[in-house]
Amino acid sequence: MPKLNDDHALMTSGVMLAGLGALTMAPKTKIAESSLFEKGKTFESCWGTLGCSDVGIACVSLGVRDILLAKNKDAKEKTKKNALKVAGFTHLAYAAWVGKGIQQKDFQVAPWAAASAVHAGVAGLCLWRGFRKGDDEDKPAASTATKKK
Repeated sequence: MPKLNDDHALMTSGVMLAGLGALTMAPKTKIAESSLFEKGKTFESCWGTLGCSDVGIACVSLGVRDILLAKNKDAKEKTKKNALKVAGFTHLAYAAWVGKGIQQKDFQVAPWAAASAVHAGVAGLCLWRGFRKGDDEDKPAASTATKKK
């Protein structure tokens, strides 16, 4: 089994953000509204003045950045670490925004709670990898106990 590394975390974030962005830019249907939002709520009323498409463009841009960095073996480690931090806080902010929408009874609980949980998990992965100093953190600490003779 391959060892989890920064590129895996960046690719996971990139695919999720690009997919989220593409979905938010897709044409809105009444079926989608009725399955995602509480009765009487619409895409426009829940996304506010910013709008779905604007958020979608930003998410696609961040997602593509993460994917390109994950595939670029010449990218500096510091650049990848900083991108992981940004990605982590992006996913965390999205998860919190969804939680607020559920609490305000804008969003239906089941689909949005699942989305929030997944984004919170990816946030944790990205922040963990972004703030790591290096792969030597995975190695067990050297034993300081002395051997008995």
